[in-house]
Amino acid sequence: MNRPGPRPGPPDRHRDLRILWWVNAVDGLGSQASGLVLPLLLLELGHGPGTAGVLASAAALTGVVLGPLVALPADRGRRRRLMTGSAALAAVGTGVLALACLGRPALWVVVTLALTERLCAVTYEAASRGALVRLAARDELPRAAAGLQVGDQVALVVGPALGGVLFQLARPVPFLADALSYAAAALGVRAIRTPLDTP
Repeated sequence: MNRPGPRPGPPDRHRDLRILWWVNAVDGLGSQASGLVLPLLLLELGHGPGTAGVLASAAALTGVVLGPLVALPADRGRRRRLMTGSAALAAVGTGVLALACLGRPALWVVVTLALTERLCAVTYEAASRGALVRLAARDELPRAAAGLQVGDQVALVVGPALGGVLFQLARPVPFLADALSYAAAALGVRAIRTPLDTP
């Protein structure tokens, strides 16, 4: 006769909060690394500085315009699904871009994949900030938010340097690193045991 196994204990919110901090830091590092080299890629493919500037503006505009729209489902509580789904889709998009960089990808391919990654990044960020409320008590929220901010700032400083070094190795490497960082983010969110969704 099979005996039931031990029941899983209650979720450890502090452990889950540390996972969220590391996941966001790794994700930000990959995004900053690939974001720097995207204009360099366009220049290397023979496109002018104006094209690179327009793409950078379009990526920023995507976040500004669509950010409030993708924040709606996050505000309604579907945070875990949004975080894992957007991270997985971004991993696929940047992975495809890395493969495309083995050759000479068309401009529309680079633009489509870059804008897809930006939309996924905005979606993930909106959902992760909401998830923070589920992982930290009210009096711990300032410290928890500061932890996320520290990770963002470190990625902002270190990411571009890392992207430049990886781009010198080979064109696809920064985008492959970004794809791996998004995959790690998706797996990390799945490892969080605390419920992230709001009923």
